[in-house]
Amino acid sequence: MLLIACVLVGSVASAEAPLRICIYGDNRGSNPVHRAVLKAAFKRDPRLFVIAGDILKHDYGYKGTPEAVFNDYRAVFATTRNPLELWPATPGPVIITTPGGHDEQFFVDPQSAAAADTAHGHRNIFEGTNELGVKLYDAFVLEEMRMRGQPFTEIGKPLPMSPYGDYLLLIGSGSHRDVALLMLYRTDRWCFRSDQIDWVDSTLAALRVLSPSLPLIAVAHDWTWFQPDVLDDGSIDGANNAVRDASPQLDQRQKRRLHRLMLKYRVDLAVAADRHAYWAGSEGSLLRLNCGAAICTDPDGDPVALDNLWLEYEQTSDSLRVFVHSIDPPVGCGLRQEAAALGTAFAKYRAADSTWRPIQP
Repeated sequence: MLLIACVLVGSVASAEAPLRICIYGDNRGSNPVHRAVLKAAFKRDPRLFVIAGDILKHDYGYKGTPEAVFNDYRAVFATTRNPLELWPATPGPVIITTPGGHDEQFFVDPQSAAAADTAHGHRNIFEGTNELGVKLYDAFVLEEMRMRGQPFTEIGKPLPMSPYGDYLLLIGSGSHRDVALLMLYRTDRWCFRSDQIDWVDSTLAALRVLSPSLPLIAVAHDWTWFQPDVLDDGSIDGANNAVRDASPQLDQRQKRRLHRLMLKYRVDLAVAADRHAYWAGSEGSLLRLNCGAAICTDPDGDPVALDNLWLEYEQTSDSLRVFVHSIDPPVGCGLRQEAAALGTAFAKYRAADSTWRPIQP
């Protein structure tokens, strides 16, 4: 199995041909907001779609299935020449995923899934195995994507996936590397584990030997991995909130350790979801975003999201930019005024001592 790969998505050799990535989370299957996100992103010509968990929903029926999600993509990217213009079956855009709690629920029996939705207890019902995450990856052809990738022989041997399903992908064309994606198995149902963070440490250390200045994006589902606690707007998010009830002290230590590693190995952008709201915070060259949700209401019509938006990562030969796009026209929740006030665009120029700085929309 190829566990560190280069995905062939085109080069960013010139500023005229930037690499664009659409990042969003919490669509829970096929719904109007999800389709609106894809239609909006289509206009920006993204080469990758990165979904930060909660892609499926066990009690949404067909609309909560992988096939329903793929049909949303097909509806946007299909052509008469190629009715299934979706990678890896065709040269269409890549879809990369990380698991959320609802994705874990999708692959278990309905009784267990319903029990995990209770307010107390059962939140660790899926801990201790990455089996359910592997099922999600299989549903979204991640293994096929890896087989289409290229190993990096400079490392000497493939780096292993973590014991819990975390993985690293190097994105580029041929021997050219554009950006690295660290996909963390962090749902809203389980703790970080010591050997999981050990894997992050060793894997990013190997990456930085191979590519000291390669842009690096980290993505996970659960919002509680944000560090430090205070975001740029003064709000509190992260280490002291919603720690796992199995071992909150250990979970806090692991989250703080992960934060130190993100700084040590110069992660440029860290994205989570789960809160269904947009938050932004920065520390030196690390920008942390909690994206909104590509869903607004549940089947009963009750609101489940605060902000509907998607993130656009744009990279050229000399700069990185992140745009926060609300759905226009608004679908359901739209974007809160206080969220919009946090800023909708960030840029970083690739100097060794560069930091993220806000740009006026």
